[in-house]
Amino acid sequence: MEVFMAKSVKQTTSLSRIIENAKHELERMIDLHPQGMYLASKDGTIQRANLKLLQILNLTSFAEILGKKFAELLPKGNSPAVISQLSDMLSTQKEKRDLHFSHRVEAILSGSQPRKLDFTVVSSGTDSDFIIVIVEDVTNQKEEDDKREKRWKMEAAEAVVGALMHTINQPLTVIMIRAQLLLMSLSKEKQNKEELQQGLEDIVNLTMKVADTLRQARTFSDFVTMQYTGNSQIVDLERSTSETI
Repeated sequence: MEVFMAKSVKQTTSLSRIIENAKHELERMIDLHPQGMYLASKDGTIQRANLKLLQILNLTSFAEILGKKFAELLPKGNSPAVISQLSDMLSTQKEKRDLHFSHRVEAILSGSQPRKLDFTVVSSGTDSDFIIVIVEDVTNQKEEDDKREKRWKMEAAEAVVGALMHTINQPLTVIMIRAQLLLMSLSKEKQNKEELQQGLEDIVNLTMKVADTLRQARTFSDFVTMQYTGNSQIVDLERSTSETI
């Protein structure tokens, strides 16, 4: 009997230690998380929060957060619908019995412009005494995505233009040289018709080559780049088009 009780006490102590370690690790995770995060009781009362959440809410002290629900932290100017959304968020999680779900709310945090907030609610189940809520301000995300997309488009355009300049620059140069030489030959009293014809044919052929390059550049089947001068990249037209240049 004494042996059984000793084992039971040991197991209880071990379990308590595991729970305590998990608690400390969770608190550490909250403190170091790059997004806003807080630990709340079943009814949504905040028990612990991190510095990022203070920054999102434009608050300066944890005393302004702890013991309150998130909806209570919003300044005046938010519509009843927004307050209701935040208040119903946790009850929705209980009804659906979701262990993890996300919700987006537009709320006024400071000033007059609403901010887009993404809430991710995580719990261990319907009997959990606590939940974790991650809060991310995604208001500027679309603007940043648009800037990134524009930068990618500019880089792609520069790569295409660079490839075309690289490919057609030489034939254009030869065309100019041949044309100038032909013009100079006109000063001769006696014209060599064969040389004149050959020069004109060269110009026509090179012009057709440039036209083919431009036409084939419209038939991209892939976007393969190659190293050019310096650190710049240009499109490899031969490997990127469905036709051979």
